[in-house]
Amino acid sequence: MRKEPSTPKAPKPTLHSGDLANPPAALRPLLERPQWAIWRLIWDGTRWHKPPFQARNPQQHASSADPSTWTDYPTAVAAAGHGDGVTYVLTPEDELAALDIDHVRDPATGAIREWAQRLLDQAEHAYCEVSPSGSGLRIWGAATGAPIQRQFKLENDTALELFRRTRKPLTVTGLQLGRCQQFGNIDRLIERAPQPPGPDETPPWEEQSEAAPEPAPTQEQEQEQEEPDLEPDIEESALDLPPMYSHGDPDPRPLKSWLVKHLMATTAVGLLSGQWGTGKTFVALELASAVMTGQPFLGRMIKRQCGVLFLAAEGSDEVRIRLEATVHEKCGSMPRAPFRWYEIVPVLLQPGAADKLIAMARQAHESLMKEFGLPLGLIILDTVAASAGYNTPGAENDNAVNQALMNTMRMLATAIGCFVLGVDHFGKQIETGTRGGSAKEASADLVLACLGERELSGRVLNTRLTVRKNRSGPQGQEAPFTLREVEGEPDEDGEPTTTRVVDWQSGPGAAQGPPDDPWGTSRQSSLRTTALRLKRILMSMLAERGVDQPIIPNGPVVRMVEKEIVREEFYAQTPADGTPDQKTELRRKQFNRVLDWAEAQELIGTREIEGLIYFWLSRPEPSHEDV
Repeated sequence: MRKEPSTPKAPKPTLHSGDLANPPAALRPLLERPQWAIWRLIWDGTRWHKPPFQARNPQQHASSADPSTWTDYPTAVAAAGHGDGVTYVLTPEDELAALDIDHVRDPATGAIREWAQRLLDQAEHAYCEVSPSGSGLRIWGAATGAPIQRQFKLENDTALELFRRTRKPLTVTGLQLGRCQQFGNIDRLIERAPQPPGPDETPPWEEQSEAAPEPAPTQEQEQEQEEPDLEPDIEESALDLPPMYSHGDPDPRPLKSWLVKHLMATTAVGLLSGQWGTGKTFVALELASAVMTGQPFLGRMIKRQCGVLFLAAEGSDEVRIRLEATVHEKCGSMPRAPFRWYEIVPVLLQPGAADKLIAMARQAHESLMKEFGLPLGLIILDTVAASAGYNTPGAENDNAVNQALMNTMRMLATAIGCFVLGVDHFGKQIETGTRGGSAKEASADLVLACLGERELSGRVLNTRLTVRKNRSGPQGQEAPFTLREVEGEPDEDGEPTTTRVVDWQSGPGAAQGPPDDPWGTSRQSSLRTTALRLKRILMSMLAERGVDQPIIPNGPVVRMVEKEIVREEFYAQTPADGTPDQKTELRRKQFNRVLDWAEAQELIGTREIEGLIYFWLSRPEPSHEDV
């Protein structure tokens, strides 16, 4: 085995990885195969390489031709501490393919080169992750076409490599971009790749990894990895055409993917507009609390529990206190919520605004995935008017200008695969809706409106949220709410701060105060206290240690958490007196009792998956008439 020189001339690259112990659900086709090894950075005297090593014998190289040097995924992850990451060994028998894109991403900002972003847009239903260097991308998908192993040198130092049903070790980081839940077929994407360079431009067919390329292959490996003599007969158009679809062709994409069922599509743009003083920002944070914890919003099921990015273009000094109150009142006081925010927002109408917003969102997504394993699913821009950057008189009422503004928001939603909600103001005439040109509401997929009656004193009564426009379902419904004052942390003088949270009302004229919580309906005070404790623990553990898994094979995917994780935290938070055995027995009885009650009330779901018991928050779907 080659010895590693003691004095590398280049510093060891900074490496990037997701939570390998909780990999994205889309990687399941790889996780089920015992074709794993680990990799380690090695300096060969000229550059860093990343050869594969055996997980069971970390000092010995793994061979892509010898299955005895591979192992299962859990063993590889457990051995990853002896290297720098894990590697999947692709074989000709696997009906899989991968595209490796080098040097197209800024590791600091997450910005991706335009041509690579176009490629990702065409692969929106395939799994994509960040490479170990942070500057490259890898797209994985199903494939049944002929074997391919090919490399193309592109602009500057970028490169594109194609691997389909060939023999090749490929690193896996689990640092997912987007929210794909399963491998889609990428044969068409592979076949639309550029033609190989001419004879005088053909690069060597070794892996040129952007962070740590592998060492020169052995003679056996060179024979394995020779480029197949396959020249697909493809006409490449000089135009950058979008993908075309044909009726009747297999299409793995769902007909409709939801963030909030029948209200918010997964990837869309919306507005939350309203009069001054009607609590628009508080309603936006109420929505954030729902998607972070999986609780219904306006009675509608949260289909994708996710993290939130808040762009505070105005009122940035209020974000912390309002967020703390929302988490305390609506999220079970979880110690850390999957919420990120910026207090400086790019001017939406300036050149390059979309690229910067996308880079900021990707940074937030990677941070959320690393800490919580939750993707970024909701971006709130508060407010659109404050971040627009209208630079001429009358520009706010110019439909062309407002269309450009909404286009920027849609580019952000499409690039990240999330819902972008702009908080905005009503004009002087309430009937006209959102302030400015009509292009705002016309371009939005959803318009929610906060309404109320303002007295001369400034007090606002009869506050309610209405669905003003909804491309994804019914519209026109109203949901009354009140803004309840809550006390926050002390200020610099030690005096308590105050803010507000939203309390939904069952109907007009309903008594003010917190709405009924199904977890607090037991008439027995001891069970009610225990149930609320279990709710708080489930919300916290689902966000911190939950995994996305299907309830049944090929069934709906939900966020769930192992029973033992919940039990351990429940015991830790349950006071008890007596001997250690007596304390354990008391906590066991309380835990089992509250679980039986929660299941009977259909508040939690439970299922055994691969020998482990999982819990999730049950969210029975309401009728379409419910708001």
